[in-house]
Amino acid sequence: METVSTTDLAEVEKMIEAGVLDPCATRSALELMAGRYLAEEVRKRERRSARADETTATARRERASRAVIERASLIATAIAEKATTNWADLLHATFALPSGERVTWAAATIEQHEARATSLEVMAAGDLQTAALHREAVSTIRGAHTHNLADAVS
Repeated sequence: METVSTTDLAEVEKMIEAGVLDPCATRSALELMAGRYLAEEVRKRERRSARADETTATARRERASRAVIERASLIATAIAEKATTNWADLLHATFALPSGERVTWAAATIEQHEARATSLEVMAAGDLQTAALHREAVSTIRGAHTHNLADAVS
């Protein structure tokens, strides 16, 4: 059970001064009102804590996502360094930019190639993260000896 702090007592005094609590009320009525007030404060603290936990989890996911994107970029760069491409085959082919505009390989600028490469790396990183989630789901289902995730987590 939560104890009443001096801050909580100060709040009760403020409530009496503000006319929210009747100072002539019986002790049990005041205890009941104070208990309700404290219960609401506990709920507020729990909600703040849950929001903080969610913010922390979101930040962790974003850091992991950035790390996967950076790794995908390193892999693409390593492949490019070893690749020998016959550019003649690609000059007239087109690709889509993140804006949706299409451009030929021959006409694309450095910035357009960079934008497309970054877009593909982000998609690859997202695919890898989704694949990891599916692998984790398989592990969870097998560990629970069930046939699907709903049964495994219930």
